[in-house]
Amino acid sequence: MTIIKSLAVAVAVEVDMKLISSELSEFRTMFVLELTRLMGNDIKRSIKRIFEKLFSDDLLCSYSYHGIRNKKSFSSLNICNVIFEAIRNDKKFCNVQEKEIEDVIQKYLAQRPFVLKRNKKNQIEVENQNAGGSYQLENITF
Repeated sequence: MTIIKSLAVAVAVEVDMKLISSELSEFRTMFVLELTRLMGNDIKRSIKRIFEKLFSDDLLCSYSYHGIRNKKSFSSLNICNVIFEAIRNDKKFCNVQEKEIEDVIQKYLAQRPFVLKRNKKNQIEVENQNAGGSYQLENITF
């Protein structure tokens, strides 16, 4: 069983976030290796894959990178440092500047409320289509 799976894949509540942050020091090296396996072709894709594997959009809506606008600070969490370390461990990204990684994470976090809203809207539309898609065969004559 991979470490990521043992973390229940998607962190959904604040308690889980704090628990993971405190336990990271115990298995940091193995966790970094697991995250390194999720790397994509570029920084943006790598961050997206890591965040989708670890966190729910609901949880990320309450975070910003620096904790502005009444949100919690993601950069102060241990898991943020682990993500940076995992990215740096990949040969493709060893020379990427820290600012570039920060910018991608900031944008990803800033988009979460909009993505969540869009997903809920799409879900409602699908439910409405399914509800209105039933056909009545009683009025058909043969």
